[in-house]
This record gives sequence, C-alpha cells and structure tokens, in this order.
Amino acid sequence: MEQLLTTKLYIPSTRPELVTRPRLIERLNAGLHRKLSLISAPAGFGKTTLVAEWLDNLRGDSQKENQTENRIAWLSLGEGDNEPTRFLAYFIAALNQIDRLDPSFGRAAMSMLRSQQPPPNETILNSLINEIDAISVQLLLVLDDYHLIETQSIHDALTYLIEHLPPHVHLVIVSREDPPLPLARLRASDQLTDLRATDLRFTSSEAAEFLNRVMGLNLSAEDIATLETRTEGWIAGLQLAAISMQGHNDVTNFIKSFTGSHRLVLDYLIEEVLDQQSESVQTFLLLTAILDRFNGSLCGALTGQDNGRETLEMLEHSNLFIVPLDGERQWYRYHHLFADLLRQRLHQTQPEKLPILHIRASEWFNQQGLNREAIKHSLAARDYQGAAELIRAVAIAVMQQGEHTTVVGWIKALPEEVVKEQPYLSVLYAWALQLAGQLEAAEGSLINAENALDGLKYQDDEDVDTIIGLIHSRRAYLTFMTGDHDKTISYAHQALNQLPQTAALIRAQSAIYLGAAYHYQGQLQAALDVYNEIMPITQRMGGNSIAVSCHLLLGDLYLEMAQLHRARDVYKQALILTERHTGRPDMPFSGLIYVRIGSILRQWNQLQDSYHFTTKGLALCRDWKNADTLALSYLELAYIQQALGNVEQARTSFQEAIQIMTSFSPWGSKHATAHQVIFEIACGDIEVAARWAQANDLVTDGEFEFNREIEYLALARVFIAQQRYQEAHALVERIYRIAQEIGRRQTELEGLIL
Repeated sequence: MEQLLTTKLYIPSTRPELVTRPRLIERLNAGLHRKLSLISAPAGFGKTTLVAEWLDNLRGDSQKENQTENRIAWLSLGEGDNEPTRFLAYFIAALNQIDRLDPSFGRAAMSMLRSQQPPPNETILNSLINEIDAISVQLLLVLDDYHLIETQSIHDALTYLIEHLPPHVHLVIVSREDPPLPLARLRASDQLTDLRATDLRFTSSEAAEFLNRVMGLNLSAEDIATLETRTEGWIAGLQLAAISMQGHNDVTNFIKSFTGSHRLVLDYLIEEVLDQQSESVQTFLLLTAILDRFNGSLCGALTGQDNGRETLEMLEHSNLFIVPLDGERQWYRYHHLFADLLRQRLHQTQPEKLPILHIRASEWFNQQGLNREAIKHSLAARDYQGAAELIRAVAIAVMQQGEHTTVVGWIKALPEEVVKEQPYLSVLYAWALQLAGQLEAAEGSLINAENALDGLKYQDDEDVDTIIGLIHSRRAYLTFMTGDHDKTISYAHQALNQLPQTAALIRAQSAIYLGAAYHYQGQLQAALDVYNEIMPITQRMGGNSIAVSCHLLLGDLYLEMAQLHRARDVYKQALILTERHTGRPDMPFSGLIYVRIGSILRQWNQLQDSYHFTTKGLALCRDWKNADTLALSYLELAYIQQALGNVEQARTSFQEAIQIMTSFSPWGSKHATAHQVIFEIACGDIEVAARWAQANDLVTDGEFEFNREIEYLALARVFIAQQRYQEAHALVERIYRIAQEIGRRQTELEGLIL
C-alpha cells in the first residue's frame, strides 16, 4: 500500500478574523450524544469553517474543570479515496492521530487490509469497532468532503460502522450533497443532527459583521440588506462581492447590479458547481433556467424528458443550489445567483432556444390555469398576439383583486400597434390606467378603442355591445373623478343600456358609478335604490373589489344619514364577504373599509382603536395603489392624528392627500384642500384660511353644488373666524335647510352646530 498523505489528517486552523456562529455551535454541541452530525450544503456555505470553529470550542471547553474531553480526529477526503482499502487505511490513520491513544490501535485491521487475500470487510470492521470500543475516552471523527466518495462499498462500510459504533464515538460528515446512508432511519431514532444551507446561510447580523468587520468595508444597513437578499446569505457570494467592491467608489450601485454573471461569482460557480456536473445535468439546468419556479411536470415540458421529478430530487439530494418551495417537495427554484449564471450561459450558448422554451413554459402554465406565469413567458418569447389573448381573458379578474398595476405592466410590454388594433384590449388598458390615477392617458386609450372599433369589418354584435358599453362605463368613472357628475349619470345609463346581461360585472361597476354620482348630487334616495338593486348581484360575484365598492358606498350613504351603527355593519359585511371568498379580510381593495370603520370609531371617541383601523387601512390602500382611495385614507388619518394631538403629523397627512388628488383629479384636490382649511382654522391659522376663501370660486347665493359641500362648510368656518357673522349665518342656514330636505343628517347636524 502506498504511503499515506499526513496533511489529509490535519484539523484546519480557524482564521483569526472569523464570524463566530454560536447558534450553530450550540446545535452541534446538543447533538454530541447522537451517532452522526451531517453538515450538508452547496459549495461556499462555510461548512468546513464552521466545524473547525466548533472543534476549537470543544478543545477549549475540555480544558475547563469538570468538562468532558473530546479526542478529535480529522480526515479530508479526495477523489482518490474511492478505493475501499485506501479509505479504511486513512480512516484508521486519522484515529491514530488522537492524543494519548494506544500506538497499537488499528494494527490488526491494517494487517488484514494489507494481506494478499484480505478477509471480508465486515471482519475488518468488527476488529476495528472492538478496538474503538476498548477506548475509554470520547471520540469525535470528522470526514470532510464526503461528496467526493462515490463507491457504494465504502458507503456500505460506513453504514455498518455507524450502526455498530459504541456510544462514546461521534461521527461528523461534511458534504456538498447528502450521502447514501440511512439518514431517515437515523433521524427517526434521534441519532442524527443535520445542518443544511438554510441553517448555514448568514443572518443579517452575521452578514453585517462579515462585510464590515472581517472584510473591512463600511456599508450601510440598507446596502448590507440588499446584498444579503441578493446572495441569500451564501457566504462565498458575500465574500466574492466584498472582494469585488474593494476599490469601487460607488458601492451602492455596484451592490444593486451584483448578479451571478459578475466575473468572480461566475468563475466560482462554473468551476466549483456547473463544470462538476454530467452533461445531461448541465443540459437540464440550462433548459430550466428561464423559470422562476418549477416542478417535475413543468421541467419535462421544457426538456422533452419524462424524468423531471426524479432529476429535481437528485438535484436537491446533491445540494445543487436548488431551493424547495413547499413541504411536499413539489415546487422548487434555483438560488438567485446560480439562476443568473445559468441564464447567462443559456444566452451565450443557445440563444435560439430561448423563445421556444418560453412558449413551452407559457403553454404549460396556461394549461394549469396559472395565467400570470403564462403571460410572463409569452411576453418573454415575444409572442405578442398570444400574450394579448391571455391578458384579455384575465385582466378584469386581476384588476378586481386590486392588481391594476400588474395589468398596466403587461399591456405596456406589448407593442403599441398590437394594443391599438384591439379595441377590447385598449379599453382594459384605459381601465387599469384610471385605477392608477393616469386619467389623461386613460382617455387616450379609450379614443384608440373607438378608432379600432370603426376599423373592424367583422364584428360579433355582443362583443361590440360589450366594448361600447365598457367605453361608456370607463367614461362614467372618468367624469366622476373630474367632478362632472351630470355626465357620469349620462355615461352610466348609456353603459347599462348597451351592455349585454352576460357582462354582469361591468354592469355592476357602471351602476356603482351611477349611484356614486347620485350621492354627490344630493339624490340620496336614488343612490340608495341603485345600491340595493345591485347588492345581491355583487355578493354573488364573491369578495372582489366591485363587491367591496358596493358595500363601501352603501356604508358611506348611511354615514351621510348619520346611521353610524348601520354603516359599520355594512362595512363589516364587506370584510366577511372578502374573507369568505379570498381566505382573508385584509385584501388591498378592502383598505378603505378599514379606514371608514376607523372614522366611525373616531366619532365615537375610541381614538386608539380608530388609529389602528385607519393605519391598517392606509397600508392596504398603499398596496392597492389606487390613487383616490389612498388620498381619502390620508384625509381620515389626518383627522385621527389631529384628535390625538399630533398636529404636525396631521398637517403632513392633509398635504399627502392634496398632492395625490392634484395629480389626477382637480375636483378631488379641491375636496382635500377644503378639509385642510377646516383643520387650519381649528389650529388658529386664519390667514391661510382667508387666502383660500379669497381664491375659491364658490358662489354662495347661486345654485348649490352638492359635490362641493365640504367647500361650503369650510367657507362658513372662514366667515365665522373672520367675524362675518351675517354671511356665515346665511350660508350655514342654507346648508342646513338643503341637508334637511334631502336627508343628509350628518351635514344637518354639522349645520346646527355651526
């Protein structure tokens, strides 16, 4: 037998500049009573460094009084150790390095190994186990880089050793992939401690210590968080990024652009990971690299092979930078930096396959009813007509879940000529733009839809009726947001007359605009009749934004009538309906419901509860990105902040509301500004209020404009503050009488107070 290389038996020394990992050391210490510790993770996760640190700690602990001494042995394995005799020789040699061990240890086993006709492995192993059993001290043996061992007879021998080792012996295996040992049985019998990539990845605090203290950088908390997210705590990735950053002036921009295609990361992943795989595995990785998530069936659709599930299980077993996304091991994704590498390699080597792969992915997702992913891959394949068909089919449903910005993004990704030649697609685009507060752009898209309708030669009557009705419906919304409620009523009626009965959702949406316009014109009973008529229809639709809007507007009507308990009940019904159909009540489109409940609680002087509901609702409205509901939420937040005595915070919230409204709705901007004027008067700033009154174009003795009621109330307060009592009394008397006539009890009460 050739001479053994003694350096393979040295325990690696720990670096002086080290990020200590007490949480992992504690887990390894807690597992010393078990037979095996397995540290299994991809390259660069600090496996060997962790074990070296642990052993240092154990040696330090053994010097303390009343602490058990662990005798430690180490074996670094290589590809040349796949011969069973050589493996066992190194195994014995490693144990012989232990201090104060009998020099004759293992001689019998070595003699059997060197004989011309060695006995069966079991005989040699039994001899070795008996000698180990005779040792009275705690033994700990580390096998590093075990993934390089591929010989089954060695795995069998190690399994036999593990099953028969005496209790004072603990084995540690460090590997890039799970070894073919009876891990499940060991785990079930509580004889296995295992640490995975998820355990080894650096936490935020560890990443900060490594980058700033160890690597000598001076990064902000935000930069560290970005880099940690990008690398997913992969230690080698953080180190390569840190090396690359040295000498960079603009570190923040470097971090934002840091990907798996960066030179050092690329070289590392290619050399340590990709080039180590077989040709068939490399092909599988490249062909599936376009996917953000995948399962066996989807991988099969892209590769043309029927072994997708088996390959994914093998990749996970091999720790090949693959991350399971569910407990059943159905869905996976690649580590971000590894995915970057694979995609760049695919672009470089097989660019002609990209559109084919994206189309296959789109077809698979479409068949599974996963429309968002189907659209994404159609767009990536530049199959614009296919993408347009998918968008047409799902856009309204997506917007009703409060995701209009998603629809805007999809349609923006299509060539302009594709959108313009499809009237239905143009109207959907207008709808999404309106919800995003881009009213001018939305009007342009409606004009495109009308032009495209004129150019169509062959038309299905019902399709045309739906498109024309939808155009009227969107114009009803547009005029409502600009404060022209007469036109809103006209367009809403036109929409309802044009739309077929099958277009139930769009009809309900149009009726909501009609009711809202009646409300702001002071026709409360007409608005109530509309809402009561469409309420059963919207409830059958489930917990979407239209159903919530109907409840919201009906509740608002009850608020106007000073029926606060009834309003609260309607708002709560909306949350119940949403939870029943979506699994949770706090969807983005239900944000204003929470804000309205907060308003009621404020009027009942339950200020802390009011603040809780209002801030929760505001957060949801931010997620929805619907401009008018977000502005209304800021108005209510301002009032609760004022009630809590937070004057400056209240002023900031009023200004936020005004700024949002100014960007898309002049009428809404006037509405929000009037609220702030009332606030400033309460704070004693009469000059601001006086300047507003002087610039305001309200005519106090002309026709009463119901949609500007808040401005009349603000003006009355200005008159009172300026001691113009006759003008104030005349205006307030008029507001009070009109509110009394139409049943607007909330305004009637305010008029009496004034």
